[in-house]
Amino acid sequence: MNNLKHQQAGFTPLEANRPLTGFTVLEIVIVMAISVAIFSLTAPYLIKFFHGSTNKSDREVLVGLLRQARTNSMTNLELSSYGVNIGATTFTLYKGPSYETRDTTFDYVFDRSPTVEITGPSEIHFSQLSGRASVSHVVLSNSGYTTNIEINSEGRINY
Repeated sequence: MNNLKHQQAGFTPLEANRPLTGFTVLEIVIVMAISVAIFSLTAPYLIKFFHGSTNKSDREVLVGLLRQARTNSMTNLELSSYGVNIGATTFTLYKGPSYETRDTTFDYVFDRSPTVEITGPSEIHFSQLSGRASVSHVVLSNSGYTTNIEINSEGRINY
């Protein structure tokens, strides 16, 4: 009987001893349904993970730039003070007494996520040699994730 099925399917006699193989439509539909169910259960966690990592990434970049600006100011690099500007889509490490009067040839610009909302001062400046800064509080938030960054009067950065 198996040979009759093979002959009707157009198989040659050498292939007649092999069973018919493949997936049925029902098997494919079941696998697709299971895949959709798994994805729909894990998607909210993946989105939450993405938002958390975006917030953490922006925090790490900003804290790194603040530390670099403070270090550059304390070591009197290029005989100048340094600061960080927090723009709508970028962080900028700048040289000079303020962002408006900075030396643009020394700018280091880093992209930041537009989905992370940042509240607080748009410019944090560190004094030359002492590394002091005005007391600042910066809050990064998106989709339920919030990070606080505090800069005290001595220029210490806490997060």
